[in-house]
This record gives sequence, C-alpha cells and structure tokens, in this order.
Amino acid sequence: FRAMVNRLNSNILRMNVLAYTDAVTGLPNRSVITHILSLAKQISPGECAATMMFIDLDGFKRVTDTLGHDAGDELLRQAAHRIIAQGLGLTLADLDQCTTTFGELCQTCPTRPVFARFAGDEFVLILPGTPTREQVEEVACRIRLSLSESFSIFNSEVCVSASMGIARLPEDTADPDHLLAYSDLAMYAAK
Repeated sequence: FRAMVNRLNSNILRMNVLAYTDAVTGLPNRSVITHILSLAKQISPGECAATMMFIDLDGFKRVTDTLGHDAGDELLRQAAHRIIAQGLGLTLADLDQCTTTFGELCQTCPTRPVFARFAGDEFVLILPGTPTREQVEEVACRIRLSLSESFSIFNSEVCVSASMGIARLPEDTADPDHLLAYSDLAMYAAK
C-alpha cells in the first residue's frame, strides 16, 4: 500500500511539474504567470503591488534559422541562467516557483521574484512589492548587460540583446490582467 501511495504521489508531482514547468529552461511557464495574475485579481485593489518586466530576446530567430532549434533551446537556457545570476544576482533557489511540494500551483501571491519563460524567446519577471523606478531601471540595465556578452552555442559565438517592457501594479494599472498586456505593449514600443 505504501509503495502504491508513493508511486501515486510521485506521478501527481510529475504531472504537475510537466504542467507548470517549461521543458527547455526548467523555469515556471505561462500557466504560472496566468495563475499569479488571477490570484492578484482576487485581492482587493491597493493590497497587491508588483512590477512586471516582459523580456524578449532580439536576434533569437536568426540563431534558430542558422544553427537550428537545438541551438535556440541552448541559447534560451544560457540566457535564462545569465539573467538570473548576473541580471538579478540570484540563484534559481532564490526565485519563487509558485508551486507546492506536490507541484500544485500556490494559492498566495509570491513574495519573492518570479522568473518564467512565457513563450518562444519571451520571459516574464515579476518583482513583488513596491520597488522604486530607479531600482526597476537598475534591474533592467543589469539584465541588458548580462546579455551583452556573446554566448557559446555548439562551438559558435552568438550575440543577442533584449527588448524589455515594464508595467507596475497599481501605478500603471489597477487590473492585474492589464499588467501583462501593458508590459507586452511597452516591450514592443522599446523594440
């Protein structure tokens, strides 16, 4: 019976990890970001403050077109690692994965930064609380600087940069659903 329960718990954890983790980078995926925004919507206005940074890798398509999709996947992994380590000055363990020990989605808004792969070559960073504009700009500059050095991808030197859009809750919008749209629009304006 214990072996069966352990196997069942292990399978539940595996299903949840597959559902909420990006297979390429190991980061939380788009579903986690959507869930966080729905949690923030349930909190009364003014109680939830966060900054969202939408990050798009410039030059990514050129890499996949010339070196292939495996090279693109490796670039995503290396870029994510650099953003976390050099851009944020954190480790993966310092970030909020927004899941329980069984891999289920958390039921409270994160209190630590969340870094997720949103789609393709796009990442989303959520900084909970109320960092100042200067602090957010400093993070954006560190992220841009972290990506400025070339990457070694399968014995080829690859250079990419990033376009970033920033939106703040509640300064830019009181609606968490708009936070993602506004940061995405800001990223396209920056691009």
